[in-house]
Amino acid sequence: MHKINLKKPLTFLDGNPIVEAGKEIELAKSIARALIQYQSKNPLKTYEICQKLYQDGFLEIDTTDLEEFKEAIKSNQSATDLLKGQALQEIAKQVK
Repeated sequence: MHKINLKKPLTFLDGNPIVEAGKEIELAKSIARALIQYQSKNPLKTYEICQKLYQDGFLEIDTTDLEEFKEAIKSNQSATDLLKGQALQEIAKQVK
């Protein structure tokens, strides 16, 4: 099992947190919002992952599900490269 913590601020290219309505935008919630729009092969699993990310900001996920999760991030058309890149970079740092 891999532990992935995405409860971090989404940052702009200069490393400063992106702020909206006076609050920092959270990476985990942003990814959850983007992925819940995704048409996955396993909608229940996607829903559960998004729910966990949105509520807690972290996941415990096995290797197979992790690969599917990363592929969903990469192929998601509703997410920007800024969001995808930070999520994938953070996952890569935490999974070795």
